[in-house]
Amino acid sequence: MTAPAAMFSAPAAPHGPARAARSGPGAALLALLGGGLALALSGRPLLAVAAVPAALAGLWLLLNPFAGMTALAAFSQLDGFALMLSKALPLSAFKLLTAVTLAAIVIEAARHRTWAGRPRPSAVVTLSLCFACWLVVSYLVSDYRAAGRNHLIGFLSTILLVPMLALTATSHARVRLLILVVGVSGAISAALVILETLTGIRIIPHADPADIAAWRGQVRSAGASAYNPTTAAHMVLASSFVWILLAIEGRQRRALCAGLAALCLVALAMMAARSAILALAVTGLVLLWRYRGRRIFPLVVALGLSLSLAALPFLPETTTQRFAAVFQGANTSDRTLLRRMSYNLIGVEQVIRHPVAGIGPGAYPTVYAGHEYRWYPGREQGGRQLHNAYMEVAAETGLVGLALFLAVLLTAFTAVVRTARAERDPQRAALARGLAYGFGAFLLASLFMPNEDTKYMWLLAALSGQLALTAGRETMPRPAPAPAPQTDPRRLLARPAPGDRT
Repeated sequence: MTAPAAMFSAPAAPHGPARAARSGPGAALLALLGGGLALALSGRPLLAVAAVPAALAGLWLLLNPFAGMTALAAFSQLDGFALMLSKALPLSAFKLLTAVTLAAIVIEAARHRTWAGRPRPSAVVTLSLCFACWLVVSYLVSDYRAAGRNHLIGFLSTILLVPMLALTATSHARVRLLILVVGVSGAISAALVILETLTGIRIIPHADPADIAAWRGQVRSAGASAYNPTTAAHMVLASSFVWILLAIEGRQRRALCAGLAALCLVALAMMAARSAILALAVTGLVLLWRYRGRRIFPLVVALGLSLSLAALPFLPETTTQRFAAVFQGANTSDRTLLRRMSYNLIGVEQVIRHPVAGIGPGAYPTVYAGHEYRWYPGREQGGRQLHNAYMEVAAETGLVGLALFLAVLLTAFTAVVRTARAERDPQRAALARGLAYGFGAFLLASLFMPNEDTKYMWLLAALSGQLALTAGRETMPRPAPAPAPQTDPRRLLARPAPGDRT
């Protein structure tokens, strides 16, 4: 080839390290090897040994966005383990994993241009993004922006789970796997609750040790969660219904599912969370009503009674005392009941004063600790969240925010209920129904706790909406084949013309 021709010809493909460096995974691998070598030469070989597997795991997550989403789903309940990892990292392990998963989604979208032709987002995703936008609007018009800034950032990052799950769990099988991850993480947390309660040894650290409070000498366990024991109990409650429905209606490993359901129920008894036990009782009655008149009804009753009897020996004495305190009225010695009355009274007053945009995300603890409400019953000096997810959303984001929040939850809940009813495969129907009952129980328990900004709330909503969406894609009728051209029988019997003969 002449020199002028060589100038306009395509350059030769690079080989070796140059080619690897131009590809995303190759560049990351070279950077990984270089970083490990630098740490080893700097006299820190142990750090180099630990950094290499961690970097390899990060590289694997960058190439597999669904793997990152699966880890996020697990850490939504097992956030105590994430807190342990965060102590060895410069930032939160959950935020780091979220950033890596987002980067993996961007890389996947760049590699596969067909993502641009994907179906439009579900109603749950759209409403979640609308609620996130309203959070920003409410924050901008708030008088407590300094107090609510960190809360807003955390809330928005939590809502981000909804579109991330929609972009990664694109098949019905993947959504079903994430539902099982929810159930398994609940069983792991329940096992840790039982272990900590029986041994008295704290295994998982917590972000706020004051949340793990002793009530009349009984220290309550939060299992594998970094949240307070009551919120942790709500998450175990949702997981328990996944296993209960799989044990009743499933066709695979029913004995194992029944054992995991019993594990979760025993842990709920030990956690002594009144709201979780109340939600369990109400949802259990709804489940019994559903099975009335069916052949399976005696089995359901027997399973419920056996699980309840199995949990009774593990029921702490303080649990009955906490329920008895409810009926003592204003003379109750349980100040948490008095505080809950004050929470809601203050919340109603804020809704009346700021009905449209509320007082701003994360502003309620500041208002609660104000001088104006110092004489309210059970009130503490420090700031506290309103222990009612729906009332707190109304107080902080106004009636518009409450309407959007309820729209997300009700849309997701009705979608998963319809999916469970329409599913013909028994195993899939049992899994969908377990998610529906678990989500419903969690929503009911949220009347007594500020669960609106927890990762678990938005994970359940995202799973419910995505399960309905992917199930609809699989059951869409295929286009009918084009009919074969019909030939007139008279033409078959007619003699060919002289010009048609070959």
